[in-house]
Amino acid sequence: MTDTLTTARLTLRRISMDDAPAMHAIFADTDAMRYWSRLPHTDVAETEAWIAKTIASNESGEGDDFVVIRDGALVGRVGIWQNNELGLISRLPSGEPAWRARRWRRLCNGHMRVV
Repeated sequence: MTDTLTTARLTLRRISMDDAPAMHAIFADTDAMRYWSRLPHTDVAETEAWIAKTIASNESGEGDDFVVIRDGALVGRVGIWQNNELGLISRLPSGEPAWRARRWRRLCNGHMRVV
């Protein structure tokens, strides 16, 4: 299992409990959560529970999740769940949800490839 993937622009690494504040900022953002399968998180404890579950699923092989780092800031999460579902949630350092930013597609296009 790969723990870190690095490109010229991005680093993908395994999530840790230390990521709770940054992930909570994303999960509490109603715009970022617009296309997520759950409602925005209202408490950091909810995000911490999600992170603990994600770490456990990575360790068991059920999930394959990474946080996305750009210019030293955690801007999102990408992963595969149950071997067939790709999930992505992100928010640019400016606070703008990445799905709304056209440059997010350019940011990732051709720069991340997991083989």
